Amino acid sequence: MGSLVIRQVEYSGDKYYFKSPNFSKGINVIKGDNGSGKTTLSFFIEYALGGDIKVFKKPKKNSKKNKQQEKYKEIIEDTNNFILLSIEINGKLFLLKRFIDKNDILVEDSNKKIEIYCVNRQHCQTKVFSDWFLDELGIERFELNLGTTSWYFNFNDLFRLLYYDQDTELIKIYKKPSNNNFVSDSIIIRKSIFETLMGTSSDEYFFKLNELNNRKIERQEAKILFDEFLKLHPNLNSSLKVIEAEKEMLLIQIEKLAKSRLEYQKNHTKIDDKFKTIEEKKRKLIELQLEVSKITIEKNNMQIEKHKIEALLRQEKDEIESITKTIFTHEKLNLFDFEICPFCASDIEKRDNRCICGAIVKENNYEKFLYDTSEYKEILKHKNKSLETIELALNSYQEEILEINNKLNEIQKKITKLNKFIKEAIETIEYQGNSQIISNIDDKILEIKNKLFELDKQEKIYCQKENYEKEYNKKDTIYKDTLNEFNILEKEYKKNQKNIIKNFKSIYNELMKKSSAKVKTAEIDEDYMPIIDGGIYREKSARVPIRMMYFYTLISMALKYNTIKHPKFLLMDTPEDSGIDEDNIEENIALFDMAIELAQKNNNQYNYQFILTTGLEKCPKKYEQYVKLNFNKKKGEFILKRK
Repeated sequence: MGSLVIRQVEYSGDKYYFKSPNFSKGINVIKGDNGSGKTTLSFFIEYALGGDIKVFKKPKKNSKKNKQQEKYKEIIEDTNNFILLSIEINGKLFLLKRFIDKNDILVEDSNKKIEIYCVNRQHCQTKVFSDWFLDELGIERFELNLGTTSWYFNFNDLFRLLYYDQDTELIKIYKKPSNNNFVSDSIIIRKSIFETLMGTSSDEYFFKLNELNNRKIERQEAKILFDEFLKLHPNLNSSLKVIEAEKEMLLIQIEKLAKSRLEYQKNHTKIDDKFKTIEEKKRKLIELQLEVSKITIEKNNMQIEKHKIEALLRQEKDEIESITKTIFTHEKLNLFDFEICPFCASDIEKRDNRCICGAIVKENNYEKFLYDTSEYKEILKHKNKSLETIELALNSYQEEILEINNKLNEIQKKITKLNKFIKEAIETIEYQGNSQIISNIDDKILEIKNKLFELDKQEKIYCQKENYEKEYNKKDTIYKDTLNEFNILEKEYKKNQKNIIKNFKSIYNELMKKSSAKVKTAEIDEDYMPIIDGGIYREKSARVPIRMMYFYTLISMALKYNTIKHPKFLLMDTPEDSGIDEDNIEENIALFDMAIELAQKNNNQYNYQFILTTGLEKCPKKYEQYVKLNFNKKKGEFILKRK
């Protein structure tokens, strides 16, 4: 299944910077003491992957929460700062760029194509980053209906079992959610996270559960509408077919009466008087045709203006795309060095230090016309506003053209009607017979039309009844079909759940027996939470291996079973104050090798990534070969360096 590999982490601002070495598949170790920056590196990774790091949030004016909440001083006081994360998803390389305290992530693929995604779904006007990320990992996003609350499943939820952090209480196993509440940390959310990573049928199961709930609501709504309609119309004793048959008979009668009236008129008409009426209709016809010509010219002019607006819209979109690329590459490429031409980005061949205009170049003034990242973003903001204005103008032209088309259609109907009248008038003659006969026929036609009018009203009522009834029957059938499908999936879901618990227990039990906790048995319950030695109380120091081996088991399962959707990635921030001695910490960390061995698949031996941050004295000796970074507070070796 899917895999995630972090290749490089970079931070850049006006004041500070950091650039990691290249990380590899397998084990990567970052050593350092407290306060030197190990956890900061984990924050950078989580933030660039769409996480919510509260210490990175810049304070808002007159906010009490900001005074109470801890802040990362160097980060929030820096400007134009961002994190650039190089990652590999299923072998495909991507660059993720996220500015501090912003809701957007820019993604560049291997073809240098850049897309902008938003992080927070509630304030999103573009595509959602998590949806894109889960799609790349081959994990379907689904929505849970929890009573009146809808929960959209995000990558941040999965990250709770991919990142072993220091802040979460050890007994809780799962990393605590960014917005911790009774919904975000509920059992159903945590179970969904586990089942999604383990690749059970839970995603399909919950899709169908949500669908079943929706179908049930739809059926109830259709039933309520049908019942209310019957209450409003209690005396519907006929049927739609009977009403339609009565209407058909009355229409036949009208047709016969109209035919007899026409025959009588043909035999009692003067041709001379008819010509006058025909000429009047012909003049009206010519006026309408002239109006059509005038409106057509107006429409053509409108379409020319519309094409101009469309061209302007394309130009504006191209400029926005260009500015977006500039924001992404501005700091990374260092385009605006004095040694590089600002127009073609080639090396400058200096000749007497003179500008293109002939004036002497002054180094201090060389970058006057260039913008920093925040200014580019402000330009992008105004460009987007301008784009909205242009789109409104284009919509306005489209609406006017639509109105003109409607007007032309109405006139054309009148022209068609006049042509028909003139044709029929030529074939007939003006009436000169007994007007009482015609009057009697017209009275009969009017009487039948009144009956038709009443039947039309009844027909509408019976149509409504039939539609309500059909809609309810349709919703009822769909609900029953969905219920049958759900029952099948539920059985499969429970079967898979038992298999997952069994397989997980097998690996988890082996690891826990070798851990510093020295347990006799270790398993998980139906909510996937650990049960140690049958549930007896264990000392606080045992909680470290209980949680650590849980995370190890997850990645071991991912390597062992092909159906697992866990991306074979683990970020672990080793606890510094865990209540157990250093030797036991090293012993527990080193059990990661055993977790890989228990996967029993040599071809997957290195198809994972384990990023471990640990204290200077707590790294297992055999892991020293995997050390990629060293931080030391006493020596002044911190993660952030001043520019």
